[in-house]
Amino acid sequence: MDVWAWVHETEEELRRAGHERLAEIVNQLPSLVSEGLHAQVEALTPEGVALARGIDHAWVEVYLRHWLAQSRILRRRDVTQGMDEVIRLLDFAHGEQTANCPQSICVSQDVCAAYAVLDGPGYGEERLAVSAETLARIDPSWPCFHCISSEYADALLDLGRFADAEEFCRAQISKARLEGDGDHDQMIFSLIDALSRQDRHADAVALVETDPVKSMEPYQKRRFSLYASREYALLGRLDKALEVHPGDVVAELDAADFRHWIQAETALMKSQPERNDARLGRTLRDFFCTLRANGALYDQADVALTAARLALGRGSVAVATLHLDEAATVLPRLRNPEPIAAMLEQLRARLPEPAVGESEAVALESLGDDAERNFEVLQPAQRASPDNEAVTLALCRAYRDLGFIEHAHRELKRFVLSHPDSTTAFEELMRALVIAGDEAELVAMTRAVPEKLRAKALFYLGRLHVRRHSWPEAERAFEESDRCEPGVRSVKSNLSIVYREVGRCEESLALLDALAEDETDRSDDWDRMVVATLLGRHDKVRESARRIGFTFDGEGPIDDWYAYCDVRIKDTVGREVSYRCWRINPVVGRVLEIPRPGAPGRYLDEVLFEPSALNPRPEPPKDPDNDDYVPEFRAVKVLKTGGYRTYDLDGVYPGEAAVDALAAELKKLRVVLSVRSSETYQLRVREGEPTVRGLYAFLAAPTDVPTSEVCRALIAGVSAWTEPVTFRGLLEELGQSEELATQQRIAEQLKL
Repeated sequence: MDVWAWVHETEEELRRAGHERLAEIVNQLPSLVSEGLHAQVEALTPEGVALARGIDHAWVEVYLRHWLAQSRILRRRDVTQGMDEVIRLLDFAHGEQTANCPQSICVSQDVCAAYAVLDGPGYGEERLAVSAETLARIDPSWPCFHCISSEYADALLDLGRFADAEEFCRAQISKARLEGDGDHDQMIFSLIDALSRQDRHADAVALVETDPVKSMEPYQKRRFSLYASREYALLGRLDKALEVHPGDVVAELDAADFRHWIQAETALMKSQPERNDARLGRTLRDFFCTLRANGALYDQADVALTAARLALGRGSVAVATLHLDEAATVLPRLRNPEPIAAMLEQLRARLPEPAVGESEAVALESLGDDAERNFEVLQPAQRASPDNEAVTLALCRAYRDLGFIEHAHRELKRFVLSHPDSTTAFEELMRALVIAGDEAELVAMTRAVPEKLRAKALFYLGRLHVRRHSWPEAERAFEESDRCEPGVRSVKSNLSIVYREVGRCEESLALLDALAEDETDRSDDWDRMVVATLLGRHDKVRESARRIGFTFDGEGPIDDWYAYCDVRIKDTVGREVSYRCWRINPVVGRVLEIPRPGAPGRYLDEVLFEPSALNPRPEPPKDPDNDDYVPEFRAVKVLKTGGYRTYDLDGVYPGEAAVDALAAELKKLRVVLSVRSSETYQLRVREGEPTVRGLYAFLAAPTDVPTSEVCRALIAGVSAWTEPVTFRGLLEELGQSEELATQQRIAEQLKL
């Protein structure tokens, strides 16, 4: 069963029936999962499911919900929502309407993976049973064959049956190869693990070196690099291990890759013990917090124990104790807690007696940049002097730097409630709660604090809502804060941003007018230019621009190109796409990049953007005359569409003069020709002859110019060219099937 053939056919059927939006979601969802754009997956799937239900298309609903499960469970290891949902999906996918849906088999993988995430070893036997039953219903021609086989192999590994896992993987790969299917990446991962767990690292390396990775998705290639680095390191080949290691990729990792990253790092530590540092400890703590939030029980405990063992290895006893305490909280929820409990007790037995603390003054004097060392000094000092504000604040900062945010909150709250006059501790607590996103605690503190602190509490509650883009809630919090304590600049500045977001732009501008009059850093003038642009108050845009230091002649809208910038604009499925722009105004860019055919036609769009750069300049330019820094901004609104669509031109390069002549001919229709290829693009026109330079170009055509006129001008422009060139997108749009078939044959001959 070719699942993807069904997907493509279904997508085309949806488009022909006029369900363009649903077809777009069907088309884009797997790519979004593959790219790790999980927020977009979460946003699109409910929309797609509602559309599928609206036309009673149960098969498409299974498909969409399966890909949501892939995002949550296989990539993020999140069963907080995924577990209940995947059980409901299993029932739905095997109902009367959906029993024959090609994607229904894949739901069995989702269920196995969900139990593996929840508690892999604890549900090992059940996972084997479900995988075996599913494999009995399919054959190696199904893409699902690899996924289900991988689930079976991973269950064997979790049960400690490493030799059985190896035998099974080799048998399944052989079956797939007999079918002519070489796409078995997931099984290779399981086989490498099976060999590694048997300490057969030379065999694992041999597999790494012979298995191609070209067909893998980027996240799979990153995982493969971690596997390879681990096996080379365990074999003692440090140089090769470092060469294939993907580098500092922690920020890019899905939760599914945490274990692989940790294994690679601990393997490298055998030759590079210095890798075991406080930064590593913080990373593992962050992993633990993610896994805890996602409900991955066994992984949490495993990461906490690893973090404790490594902390002991670098002499951070108090930090190791924190990690062990966290592991202990998971034990009651594990199905088979004995192995974790045994490791926990072994590590606890290695803990020395608690150290005697220094005096508060000595402890504070000895603090440095190492959060772990600070914590080791401060914890006993704070136990001895719990009412010392400076020690408590320093300890809470150490907790926060180590990633134990809730511990910092607990200590700060204890101190604030017992010392209500300590505004410093109060503000520290409120900032920490905003960073942690703890709305319930912020609301509780807002109600509990003395009246003199209420305005500040409401301000921080508003900041939390701003971080969440919960604009009406932020509006209420800041307005109430302003009523409690009128005239606070930070409140009014935040309120101006919120008013803009809820559509109260006139009031936002009035606030910014007053704020900008007496500010020194001109930050409010930047926000003022954004709001004034939305309102068409170009006089105020110019006024703020002058105050900041810009000089623009004339009146009305500023349209004076002076620099390049990149602007991120969301596409139809919520993915942010960055476009190179001319900066024609301090807060407006004009897109100069012609997008590929099929992408949104952004060419010459005018875009208002947030003026704070997403990629701040790391340092001043060494040579201002050769400064290649290009700031990147996030779009607020497309102010004016450029009105272009894009086609492509592909074939043999006719020479510079011919291309220039074609560009001039097309320019009469305001069509822009943009050559994208260089001399490296080589084509072979006839077998046995040398290659020649190819031409690949975009045509940006104004939307008010008929496609037929563009096509006529193009045909006239290339009529004298002696070698073939294709423009299949134009012909397809015009429905010229005969000429399209001819050009398709040319494309196949040239391997375009």
